[in-house]
Amino acid sequence: MIKHSIEINRPAEEVFAYLDQVDRHNEWQGSLVSTTVETDGPTRVGTQVVERRNVPGGTRDIPYEITQHDPPRKGVVPRHRRPASSRRHIQD
Repeated sequence: MIKHSIEINRPAEEVFAYLDQVDRHNEWQGSLVSTTVETDGPTRVGTQVVERRNVPGGTRDIPYEITQHDPPRKGVVPRHRRPASSRRHIQD
């Protein structure tokens, strides 16, 4: 398992609110070309997203759905069709 953590000198609420703006993820994810949110409304459990990413071999669309969403502490994004998931745990 690969784990990565960073410290951000901002309140947890601000960090989570920024992460919830999936259309801005390309600001900190270099391989992300574009993001399409396929559900209406705010980010929540059930939000469906398709990311277009530059990966070895070309550009791919990678769909995912938010499966846990507990602002401002926890969000889980399982990466279907990939052997990984992304979990964000935010602590004060």
